[in-house]
Amino acid sequence: MIFQEFDDALLGAVDFAFCSLGKSCRRALYFHLETTFRLPRRQIPERLEEFDEALRIIFKSGATFLEKLILRKLCEMLEVKVVEDDALDFVESISKIRSIPSSSVTLVPGFSVITSTAKKTRR
Repeated sequence: MIFQEFDDALLGAVDFAFCSLGKSCRRALYFHLETTFRLPRRQIPERLEEFDEALRIIFKSGATFLEKLILRKLCEMLEVKVVEDDALDFVESISKIRSIPSSSVTLVPGFSVITSTAKKTRR
């Protein structure tokens, strides 16, 4: 998978999760990430640990909800299947998803078993 595609999908998943809190909240979160944590939106994929830490500072234990929402949306966008299990953390799970080749099965203990799904061709 091309890294730019993955990064775009990840940012789309973050947008989706933030929008679940409301559009004005999404704008406020991005503003807060950039001004307080010096983390612009476009740098989130390359600075995942800092993004995770910022979410935990802002939302405390509620950050887990957003992380799971981001992960589910990312897997949906990349057409990989997720079965939740809480052994790995958010950053490790994203790293596992980033590294999977198409049509393979990968155990991601933190969040899930992740499998690529083959697209069906129409006749």
